[in-house]
Amino acid sequence: MDLHSLFKAVLILFIIRAETNYFANGLDLQGPIFLHEPSHRVEFSNNSGGLIECSGHGSPPPEVEWTPIPPQQDMVFQLSNGSMMFYPFTAEKYRHEVHATVYRCKLRNLVGTVLSREVHVRGVVNQKYTVQVHDEYVMTGNTAVLKCQVPSYMSEFVMVTAWVQDTGMHLYPNTDIGGKYTVLSNGELYINNAGPNDAYKSYTCRTVNRLTGT
Repeated sequence: MDLHSLFKAVLILFIIRAETNYFANGLDLQGPIFLHEPSHRVEFSNNSGGLIECSGHGSPPPEVEWTPIPPQQDMVFQLSNGSMMFYPFTAEKYRHEVHATVYRCKLRNLVGTVLSREVHVRGVVNQKYTVQVHDEYVMTGNTAVLKCQVPSYMSEFVMVTAWVQDTGMHLYPNTDIGGKYTVLSNGELYINNAGPNDAYKSYTCRTVNRLTGT
């Protein structure tokens, strides 16, 4: 018997003994099942870092692995519960192969292996931005539409949280105030049936970066 065949025999014997021990202890073998399968898409700011949760159960309890293994081990860390944590990073430390990659979580035990859905990871370098609201000219009786202009490089991550009139009145998305003001989910403010009382009023928009909460 050559060394390779001996290794195979020992490996098979080890597995059989492990299975026998489980049956002897009254424990049924069960393949791995996800308790928490990671989301299809995970986005996070470089200031905060990110977390991809992955956990499962089986008998024996499965090991959690990630594929591909991130090449920059100083940028990620696998927690004891199997989740993968991305450390905060500076713009200079951004690595496409780490922060813009498709990962999969793998659960494995004696019975078998299961793979999660593809997890599209995107670490975003936070950038400063300013918003603008341009004057709107409209004929009496028509609807004025005010838009909160966000720079294109941040428009994907910035949401309008409110419009504030110079009187102090706050107008929030997905609300309709007396048929006069409507704020759509995309942040646009509709001022219906515009008239003389609407002239010279000013409005500012408030926004939040959904990745940072600021």
